[in-house]
Amino acid sequence: GPKGVGKSTLGRLLARTYGHAHVEPEAIWIEHAARRAASSSAAAWEREGFARVAEAVARALDTNDVVVTDTTAASEHTPELVAALARAGRVHVVRLRAREETCRARIDRRGASQHLPADAELVARAYARSVAAEVGATTTAELDVDRALTSPIFVLPELGSALLRGGVPAAARVPTLTTSRTVLRPWRDADRAPLVGMNAHPRV
Repeated sequence: GPKGVGKSTLGRLLARTYGHAHVEPEAIWIEHAARRAASSSAAAWEREGFARVAEAVARALDTNDVVVTDTTAASEHTPELVAALARAGRVHVVRLRAREETCRARIDRRGASQHLPADAELVARAYARSVAAEVGATTTAELDVDRALTSPIFVLPELGSALLRGGVPAAARVPTLTTSRTVLRPWRDADRAPLVGMNAHPRV
């Protein structure tokens, strides 16, 4: 999705909720920009940045079954990145959509320390390319952020359900841990009534 649509926010929430690893490309790009040599061309610098992101995701996949990451898909190198990730595992694409005004307002509000600088012209160009982009992989789910913008918390169940419908076992890899006294497992809707009853007990 385009800059400012909420990719990082939803990526962090999705990863934290379902216990997956999260690789945040923006941090990699900020570090990459700080190390940019004066003599390097823009094309070579951009290609190296995408390679760094792919390497970070590959490292995360060494120790995690599922890794969440994001891209604007505005670069010509995006299909190469997706192809590299597809060689390491199965890629599921979640496309986030929002009006350009929504993205611009979010960019204006967010902290500059965690994001690369982006003027209005750059944001507009990136938005147009991102909306039209083909990333080279099948889209598993789509989310209209403008329609679901009340809170990322409300967006997450919809996004998680869409991923599950698309074949991503979001909670399937969360282990069940059992001891003689305790069972630790993912929450089920059937747990609500007994939990309410336990919390209502005077001794509790």
